[in-house]
Amino acid sequence: MKKLFFTSIFTFLLSSFWMAAQTESGSMMIGGTGGINFGDERSNLQLNPAVGFFVADQIAVGGMLNLRYSKVGEAKVTNFGIAPFGRYYFTDEMPVKFFGQALIGFNSIKPKGVDATNFTVFGLGVGMDYFFNNRVAFELIAGWNGSKTKDVDMLNTFGIAFGVQSFIGGAGDK
Repeated sequence: MKKLFFTSIFTFLLSSFWMAAQTESGSMMIGGTGGINFGDERSNLQLNPAVGFFVADQIAVGGMLNLRYSKVGEAKVTNFGIAPFGRYYFTDEMPVKFFGQALIGFNSIKPKGVDATNFTVFGLGVGMDYFFNNRVAFELIAGWNGSKTKDVDMLNTFGIAFGVQSFIGGAGDK
C-alpha cells in the first residue's frame, strides 16, 4: 500500500513537471459541454462535444457538434448540428482563465413523424476554465444563442453550460 502511494505521488509530480498551461499556439483542446433537465412532462438531454486548435497564443478555432434529444409529453424530438467557433482567452493566469466565444452553425431538428427543419444558429458567450491541473479544466460558459429559419423570425435564448476541456500539445510537450 505504501509503495502504491509513493508511486502515485511520484507519477503525479513527474507528470506535473513537464505539463504547461495549454493555451499557446500549436496546442489543441478536446472536450465539450452537456446537460440534462426534467420538468412537467418534459425531458432534455444535450451533448456538445468540441475540438479546437490554438492558431496563436490565446486564440483557438474549432468545431462542435450539437446532439440533443427532447421529449415533451408524447412528442419526441432529435436535433443534430455542427458549428465552427472562435475563442479568445483574455488571461494566461492559472488556475482560472476567462474567455469569449462566438459561433455560427447549422442545425436540423426532427420531431418524430414530421419532416426535419433546418436552421442557422448564432452564439456569443463568455466563460471560464478552472484548471484542476495543467491539462484538464472544468468549464462554465454563459451566453446568447439565436436560431433562424427562412419561415420563422429569430428565436433568442440565454443559457449556461458546464463541461470539461482537456488541453494537449504546445510548449509543454517539447
